[in-house]
Amino acid sequence: LLFPTLKAPPPLPPAGTSAAIRLSSPSSSPSPPVQVSSPLIKPPVIAAAPVAVVSKPPVILASHLKGPMLVHLRMAIEKMGGIIADSFSNAVTHMVIETDEQKRVSNRTPKYAQAILSGKWVLEFKWVLDSFAAGKWLDETAYEVLADQHAAGAARTGRIRVQHGDPPLFANHKFFIAPTVQAAVASSIAEVITAGGGDILKLTPPPPANVQEVLSGATGTNSIGESTHVLALNTLKIEDSRQLYLQTGRRPTSVEWVMNCVSSYKILPTAAYELAVVSGDELKGLATQQSLAF
Repeated sequence: LLFPTLKAPPPLPPAGTSAAIRLSSPSSSPSPPVQVSSPLIKPPVIAAAPVAVVSKPPVILASHLKGPMLVHLRMAIEKMGGIIADSFSNAVTHMVIETDEQKRVSNRTPKYAQAILSGKWVLEFKWVLDSFAAGKWLDETAYEVLADQHAAGAARTGRIRVQHGDPPLFANHKFFIAPTVQAAVASSIAEVITAGGGDILKLTPPPPANVQEVLSGATGTNSIGESTHVLALNTLKIEDSRQLYLQTGRRPTSVEWVMNCVSSYKILPTAAYELAVVSGDELKGLATQQSLAF
């Protein structure tokens, strides 16, 4: 007897793979391959369409702007939305200040310092002009203030450090503002210090209790990393400065030191800002009293 020759079926694909199985019959043309997917292979995930982010209207604080500039800012707010803040608060998102052509602030103000220490956008007025022309608030990066008359980079550094959650500039620093400082100036400096995480002392700080605290007075830092500063104006008389030293055991420091720390966004050495507690003749006499050491 003659039996028809039977062809062996094709081998099965390994587990976990895909294979094309071709079905055919003697009387028909070859069928197109049929894809059989393994359950181990997942279909591609189609990403959802991005959701548009609606930015909140800016809360803008102006500083050192001339009258026509303030009018233009108000018209920009009316055209594109937003709020003009009368004073600094955490609600402020942008501070606009007058600058020169190099985006350098010509006059520092307490508002300027507060904005830097709080990580707000500190922008030149051209941001308002260009946004008004475009009919929408433009990206701030190209308009960020680059420097003031003392140092560069504080606006960007402060904004990034606040975004990263870094400690405030004046963290662990305590300040006693001398009673001789005018009330308005003392209030403004206190607001700057508070924005930078510093503490304002209401009572006269106690004098140093040991030699280590006396020696640390030159830097204002004690053995546990804290700092206490006595602030006064540059115009303080030597007699008043000496009295402050006798009361606190600390040499008074000019309030300018606070603003220069903000401009540099770092704690500067206090030596160059300490006020005299002895006259030049007294200091000269002390310097000539040399001793021999064996």
